[in-house]
Amino acid sequence: FVDQLQVNLQTNQPQPNLDNGNVSSPVEDDIDAALTDLQTTLEGSSINAYANDITQVPELCDELKFLKSKRFTLKAYKKYWFTCRDLHLYLYKTREEMIHRANPVQDINLRGCEVTPDVNISQHKFGIKLEVPSAEGMSEMYIRCVDEHQYAKWMACCRLAAKGRSLADSSYESEKQTILDFFKMQRPSDGPVAVPNSFDIQLEDYLPPKFLKKLRGKVSTKTCI
Repeated sequence: FVDQLQVNLQTNQPQPNLDNGNVSSPVEDDIDAALTDLQTTLEGSSINAYANDITQVPELCDELKFLKSKRFTLKAYKKYWFTCRDLHLYLYKTREEMIHRANPVQDINLRGCEVTPDVNISQHKFGIKLEVPSAEGMSEMYIRCVDEHQYAKWMACCRLAAKGRSLADSSYESEKQTILDFFKMQRPSDGPVAVPNSFDIQLEDYLPPKFLKKLRGKVSTKTCI
């Protein structure tokens, strides 16, 4: 009788799903659902953090003068608001357009371009010459900076971008400092140069002995006369 009762109870209970060898229960299903929700939440947080990192890529902004060389035409430098971002140089007419990244008048891809100094310290000329590859060949463009500090920032930026490296590269600061150190070496010293009143020169340190004997003989002869 007891055995028959156990059989009847087991028959009335819901049986687990044995299809494909998978055994599941309502409790296990709830746990799996909770784990899935947690994984989705964590993955979403990672994506958002990555997106925030992308929007915080270093960017250089300044007001500079620009000239694009054209054959048989003489153009003057014009002021634009510059920004360097993702190896591209963008030029805007106004500061507001630069801030909102609206309607750039120039979009220059710096990767692979030739970057040459266009500097004359005595004339206070701090320029950068860019030769940018294009369908017509190499296009020459010139950037004019206000002083050596502004020049160092943009020259270092252009040199790195030409090599495919952004402002986030660790060598940007050292490249900028190298340029500033070069200007310091070219600048004349501010302090007066010390000039000695008399020189203490010993002939024995510079002339061979036989010449010293002849020289001393001539001196003694003149003294006797």
